[in-house]
Amino acid sequence: MKKLTGSRYRLALLILIPILLVFLLILVICTPLENSLVRSIAGVALAITIAGYSCGVLVPEVRISLLGMRLEKRLEGKFADLPTLEKEIDAYPLPHLLRVVQKKYREAYKTDILRKQAEINFLQRQINPHFLYNSLESIRGNAMVKGAHEIAEMTEALATFFRYSISQKGSMVTLEDELNNVRDYFTIQQFRFHNKFEMSITGCQDAASFSQFYLPKLTIQPIVENAIYHGLEPKVGPGRVEIRITITDIRLILNIVDDGIGIGKEKLHSIQSMIHDDTGRESTSIALFNVNRRITLNFGSGYGVFVTSTKNYGTNVEITLPLIDAVKLRNIGALKDEA
Repeated sequence: MKKLTGSRYRLALLILIPILLVFLLILVICTPLENSLVRSIAGVALAITIAGYSCGVLVPEVRISLLGMRLEKRLEGKFADLPTLEKEIDAYPLPHLLRVVQKKYREAYKTDILRKQAEINFLQRQINPHFLYNSLESIRGNAMVKGAHEIAEMTEALATFFRYSISQKGSMVTLEDELNNVRDYFTIQQFRFHNKFEMSITGCQDAASFSQFYLPKLTIQPIVENAIYHGLEPKVGPGRVEIRITITDIRLILNIVDDGIGIGKEKLHSIQSMIHDDTGRESTSIALFNVNRRITLNFGSGYGVFVTSTKNYGTNVEITLPLIDAVKLRNIGALKDEA
């Protein structure tokens, strides 16, 4: 016979004990008063059953609630005693429920580790950036003195691009700043490819609004870079990248369209899967994966990156974001601070 443990034991208590309680209560009520011995025995049995039910069912519920309170405190960042907590979880009933709690705890633990690792990586990338800026400025100055204006222009664009990429300005920037960074990047590529490519920004007629709305930093440039390297560079002849901006009441929609070599159906399906299934590791999709991942982590699965393409005609990468102005940005910051 299979031993009743864990959730099976609780189920047996929940079913059998109430039946026993009703039986004993009827016995006490229906037994004649002159039969005091039977009434006394039934009363004692009733009391013992109620006490046992409380200890077997109610007490564990209290213990589980106390464990939940301890978990909430530990989820505030104190992860050093994870092994001890796992032993405590194993000792409690309702293993399925507690395993769910344990899974959430592990996810919070991993998130904290990833956040700290990201901070370390960011600090490692800050190795004296002023040395890079000063060196590029010196090159630009010498180029200007010698009349090499194109080299001076390219060097200035490179310095500005690097300053934007590794600055500690924050994770959210204005659309205007993001577009200026893309322009600097494209200027560098123009020199490299001898003005083979063109770029235009279309859609929204009110350019002043570009400074009013915010999006995650380095959202557009990686997609433009992807379009150049995988769409335009392999193409014979000139190529074009167009950034189409659509602003609705609640959304900011960006379409980065190129007239490059395009993507075949099977390859496109593979890229879509890698973007949205957390497996974006191929060189052709890692930029798309990273941008989509940052967007969905910040704003939810209702936003992100979607790719359409036709072989030999070009590719369209659509980025959908919530429309965030300065007020909403402050609210987002407040929510993150509370979290």
